[in-house]
Amino acid sequence: MDEVHVRALCESPAVEELESLALVYAAPGVPGAKALAECAALRGLKSLKLGRNRFGPVAIKALARSPHLAGLRVLDLNGNPLGDKGAIELAGVPWLKNLVWLELQGCDVGDAGAEAIADALDPAAVVRLSLWSSGRTALSERVRQKLKDRFGNRVSV
Repeated sequence: MDEVHVRALCESPAVEELESLALVYAAPGVPGAKALAECAALRGLKSLKLGRNRFGPVAIKALARSPHLAGLRVLDLNGNPLGDKGAIELAGVPWLKNLVWLELQGCDVGDAGAEAIADALDPAAVVRLSLWSSGRTALSERVRQKLKDRFGNRVSV
């Protein structure tokens, strides 16, 4: 799937009725992420699953700044190489506090990104937060404890 396909999806009248959208392994690249971010038809989405699309910090920045995604309650970015830079970008989004479910498993998020995400989320609202690493970027024991203290058994690290 590329930018053209994402734009075609956004032009479909049915998209405005969607509450959930999963584009996993679609690999639309940065142009596709920008097209999603610009898609006003997605303003009714409650759940967006974009796992394993090779979205790095630039793609995440485009998505994070989208006013059309402000209604999200569930965001799954598993397996995308966000790193700390992408996680920090995501943490700066005002609508992040509305999420009840955030999946960042295998996103190479380290201590700085995990702390930024933890500070941005509303611990009373979060049902699940996954920051489990694939082993390339391990969280320090201090940050793991901070996450467990803040989210209890609702966090996976």
